[in-house]
Amino acid sequence: MPDVFVSYSRKDRAFVEKLVTALAEKKRDVWVDFEDIPFAAEWWEEIQKGIESSESAIFVISPDYLASEVCGLEVNYVRKNNKRIIPIVVQRPERKTVPDTLAALNWIFFDNPDSFEDSFNKLQTTLSTNLVEMRQHTRLLVKASEWAKAAHTDSLLLRGEELDELYRLIKRDDINDLMRDFLQRSEERHRRDEMAQRFFWGLMGGLLSIAFWAFSTFRSDVLIDPIRLVYSIALGQVFGVCLGLLSMFADELPNRLQRWLGNSQALRLVLRSVLFTGISIFAWASYVWFLQRLSTTRQDTNSLLLGGVALALGFLIRSIAKLPAWVFTLVIAALIWLPVYITYQDNYTNFVPLIYFDVPEQVFTIGIPVALIMAIGANFRAVYRQAAIYYQQATARTAATASI
Repeated sequence: MPDVFVSYSRKDRAFVEKLVTALAEKKRDVWVDFEDIPFAAEWWEEIQKGIESSESAIFVISPDYLASEVCGLEVNYVRKNNKRIIPIVVQRPERKTVPDTLAALNWIFFDNPDSFEDSFNKLQTTLSTNLVEMRQHTRLLVKASEWAKAAHTDSLLLRGEELDELYRLIKRDDINDLMRDFLQRSEERHRRDEMAQRFFWGLMGGLLSIAFWAFSTFRSDVLIDPIRLVYSIALGQVFGVCLGLLSMFADELPNRLQRWLGNSQALRLVLRSVLFTGISIFAWASYVWFLQRLSTTRQDTNSLLLGGVALALGFLIRSIAKLPAWVFTLVIAALIWLPVYITYQDNYTNFVPLIYFDVPEQVFTIGIPVALIMAIGANFRAVYRQAAIYYQQATARTAATASI
């Protein structure tokens, strides 16, 4: 992308050629119409593209420039796209002829040929200011314009690290409505994709954990029969759906409630707690139902409440706290496993086992892996993203060490 767009009057071309040469010697990429408009091209469309793709715009001010209708169009388009304007004066005009857009800015004077170097150094300093932010702004404008020209197709919306980088600009005053709408639509698309993937991996965590439990526990021909297999698959699906919903809601629900309920933190916390607990109890209840043992006793109810509240607490912590993904994974795994361990102990007569094992030792050898598989599935996206960051950091450190 060009560093700078140059707007000038044809009568000042000799000065502009000298300026462009000096900028090129400083490794500046300059967009200027006597170099960059292809033969027979639509000149105004090409100028618009040049303005959109440049970091800054230099206006070469002179009486002839201010009298030019085309130059006025360029000034308005630069202003419309919130590009940084750098006015330089090659010949002093009357102040009353200068539009407000230019009059309000600090000018760099090039009207003394003997002081060209000093003036050029000032221009260089100005162009180098906030270069990273200007490049982000320009990249966002170019992508938003391409998206608009392509009838707002979703395939051109921002994703991944690029969205994370450019979405920070959304609160800046110098982005226009198109850029803001582009960022918002990109974020909405990103959230939908994230919700779908969180649900999918939560579902897979539930399926794989129940499959692991069933395969590891039911070894005899009596237990492994077609009906039991169907029930185990159904159980894994229901448990997975519940984990997928909890994973989705833990990240998305706080944002929704913020929009619906405003700043009422207490009410948001109550609603999240009720929803998470209801889904979590239903997840453990499905285990009982699909094993053909409908929960009717007080001990059954106590077990479901213990397991449901513990599971809900894990996702409630995730929706509130700001901790690394691996920490959430361990917390949720622990809160899944602890009720399994408590209810399996003989000395706790107020509970029936949430999960059945062949032998008591399996509460560790099978129960812990089951809880970890569920927790990893429910947090897979965040864990994967964090692992990728750690890998990139480790690679960068290794490369830096090797270069010493």
